[in-house]
Amino acid sequence: MIGFNFHFYSPTLKIIVPTNYTGEINLVVANIDDNILNVDEDRIGYINEMTFDKTYRKPIVIDRNGNDLSKQLKGFNNLIFWTNPEHCCIQLNAIKSLNFEILPQDKTENPFKFFEVTKHIDRKITKLFPLKRKYKSK
Repeated sequence: MIGFNFHFYSPTLKIIVPTNYTGEINLVVANIDDNILNVDEDRIGYINEMTFDKTYRKPIVIDRNGNDLSKQLKGFNNLIFWTNPEHCCIQLNAIKSLNFEILPQDKTENPFKFFEVTKHIDRKITKLFPLKRKYKSK
């Protein structure tokens, strides 16, 4: 039954990334009806909350020239493709996203590079969530 739900109720997202892009992709939960899966130069696309809740399958990823990047995708692990971190803080609220990585063609790992997604999102459409844990102010 779990496999049936996974296969039929999880959408397969088709994501378009900039040509020659490698690195992390962030699909940020937003107050939108239609997903914005054409990722911008800041590695961000936008999805609605229903897509966030229902997406489990590995996406189809192509660059703007139409090249298939499937072999370069790196998910969280072999069982779960997507990571879904809670990013802190915008007006004492969090944002949610689904993430994965596109590796260079000749690599199996990419060196870690810190990217603060909250500085690059479109705040007019991004959905804010109450923080799950309390952060102490300094």
